[in-house]
Amino acid sequence: KFVNMENYLSELIGVKVDLVEKSALKPRIGKHILKEVVLL
Repeated sequence: KFVNMENYLSELIGVKVDLVEKSALKPRIGKHILKEVVLL
């Protein structure tokens, strides 16, 4: 389902979308990734 949602959103807004659960982010890079998050 995650992949289907990524594909749907990518097609809808015209940019690559990566969906991950916050708990899956590694602590070392999670802070950097969260700075680029766009909430939908």
